[in-house]
Amino acid sequence: MKAKFTEEQIGRVIDNREREQVHAWTVAVVYKGEVITPVVARCYMGRSASASAVYASVWISDKKHHVRAGSGMAGGYGYHKESAAVGEALHRAGVRLYGSPYADTEKGETTKRLCSISGVGEEAIRTALVAVVRALGYSGPVKIIS
Repeated sequence: MKAKFTEEQIGRVIDNREREQVHAWTVAVVYKGEVITPVVARCYMGRSASASAVYASVWISDKKHHVRAGSGMAGGYGYHKESAAVGEALHRAGVRLYGSPYADTEKGETTKRLCSISGVGEEAIRTALVAVVRALGYSGPVKIIS
């Protein structure tokens, strides 16, 4: 999977103070001898026992400290809502994914086809976040803290 940035950002990060954080991914990389975290994604749910919608927010910071941010939401039943919400948040932050949602880019894989991680699962989220870090120009080892 590869990520590319568009000029257009559709959204902003929504206020999640009234919701419980249910998952977070912080992507760390070494840059100029320091550990930095250029990408952070978080998922939230309502506090009631009957809450089913998942909300996601992402923050992406490039080497010049310009920040892109977006948020997404997924509701309903029968699919992986966290990946759907994170996928929408990335889209709203101006990120387009290409290739396969199921694996890192492999030799011979086409990366010309738009890719959606919506409903695919947590591994697709992790792969997409690494693709975003690579698109930002970071080439060192990547560690995802979740």
